[in-house]
Amino acid sequence: MSSIYESILENDPDKLLQLLNKNYSLECPKDKNESCFQVAIKEASWHQDYSVITTLIRHLRTREKMLIACLQYRIVQKNSLSRMAYKYLFLGCKYNLPELVSFILKSIKIEYSIFQIRDKCLDVCKNNDCFRLFMEHSNTWEMTLIYYVDSFLLPQSNNFIEHPKRDYLYRTLYSACFSRSLPLLQYLTDKFIIDLNYSPYPNITYFDLVSGTPLYDILLDYWYQITSNKIYRLNHVNKRKFVSPPLLSSKAYCERQPLEQFDCDTLVI
Repeated sequence: MSSIYESILENDPDKLLQLLNKNYSLECPKDKNESCFQVAIKEASWHQDYSVITTLIRHLRTREKMLIACLQYRIVQKNSLSRMAYKYLFLGCKYNLPELVSFILKSIKIEYSIFQIRDKCLDVCKNNDCFRLFMEHSNTWEMTLIYYVDSFLLPQSNNFIEHPKRDYLYRTLYSACFSRSLPLLQYLTDKFIIDLNYSPYPNITYFDLVSGTPLYDILLDYWYQITSNKIYRLNHVNKRKFVSPPLLSSKAYCERQPLEQFDCDTLVI
């Protein structure tokens, strides 16, 4: 029986499938400076018959490498890659093909509005190896981390201190400040109750990490918001508890006076 290389040259998908199922080698002859996948693309273009490529994509042994070869070919030919890349990215996520997903992430700048909002790639790969690649890549880690926190951690609790994954959330906050990630910090301060006095790295504050950037104003506004809420709640409790000022001790009355300087209506967030 001929080799896989020969079955590709002969444009014989049936024979190719038999050889793939029998685990025949995918190596090309030593004098050929190309892979079987590159040969398949070249022969398909020549014959205008893509049945061999289809067979290689459908087979588990060769699916990932064939898809990568197709993308590489488009890059070399300088053809439009975007539409094809998003289609293959979804396939990589669906079938857990980390090499393919990694190649796409390194080759083009993908948009969250397409790969997740439109195609739901993160939903598809959240339980396989490809999700980690989105978390680690410089272009996708922020929105992927927001997706992860929003999908898995926020439903458990919106309070950092009380959360069962408290340390992870605080490390996420630290990462947002250290990396100066505007979308991540905005998300955390919008969705969670955070005690900014606590940090897994006590030698430096969150304010120090974002000093001189627009993120400093976000943290400062959040600090004022939390402080205002605390004052409002404390003022409200004191008003309910102490109905008649003359019944207060002189010490309690002195402690209450500064709180009453605030107009509670203006402190409602």
